[in-house]
Amino acid sequence: MYSFYLENRRKKGFAYIDYSEEKAIDNLCQKKNIPFIRQLWNKYYEDYTFGLKELEAAQKDMMAYLSTENWDISNKEEQEQMYLIYKLIAIVSYALFNKDCLVGSGD
Repeated sequence: MYSFYLENRRKKGFAYIDYSEEKAIDNLCQKKNIPFIRQLWNKYYEDYTFGLKELEAAQKDMMAYLSTENWDISNKEEQEQMYLIYKLIAIVSYALFNKDCLVGSGD
């Protein structure tokens, strides 16, 4: 499991990626060129702080995959990847809204 915290509230996680979503992360790394997801997967078992510039770039990169036109929604694996993108966009956007770095912690 991977937990997300705002840097100024490190004691309380606000979002999580659980074990069932790990396959979707791996598939996204292989199929899509999204640097944030690749970095997240590379740091998955470590603690890492994503700075505001990284988050801004991540939000921009992932927004390109927001439309269902980019996915075969009849394919269950692609649905899972699409939903994970939506979740990650929300997580990144929340940190940017609060103007705070995003801390990820691997469990």
